[in-house]
Amino acid sequence: MIQAEDNATSANTNQGDDNDRNDTLDATKRKRYEDYLVTICCVFNFFADSIELITPGIITQSVSCELELSTTHETILTVAFYVSMLVSSIITNVIADMIARRTLILLSTYAAVVVTVLCATVPNFTTLLLSRILLGTTVAVNYIIVSVYA
Repeated sequence: MIQAEDNATSANTNQGDDNDRNDTLDATKRKRYEDYLVTICCVFNFFADSIELITPGIITQSVSCELELSTTHETILTVAFYVSMLVSSIITNVIADMIARRTLILLSTYAAVVVTVLCATVPNFTTLLLSRILLGTTVAVNYIIVSVYA
């Protein structure tokens, strides 16, 4: 009788070990998937932000014709982009300590997509200036976090 109880207990223990092992495997697979997703996001951010860094000179010429901007306005757009990158790169690590780095990468990527669409559809100089400042912020956050995370 005692032997039957021991066998039943050992069978339950083995079944519990198998469930724990399966849960661990599922968690490992999920972790790998999340790592791949973040890696792809980091690569995308790096290339997209690299393109964004070289485009202010190209964009401002075509936008100045469409919105009838002066050279002073073109200069303000370019300087505002880089100053917002400078300021946000200083405070990015403080924000990254409060929020998880993965979350910050994903949030800044989504924000960059939204702000880029906003930049493409602006009706006037003020909106373009604000959207370029926001885009500079997202680019800086992406660069700082991706270079630290990767």
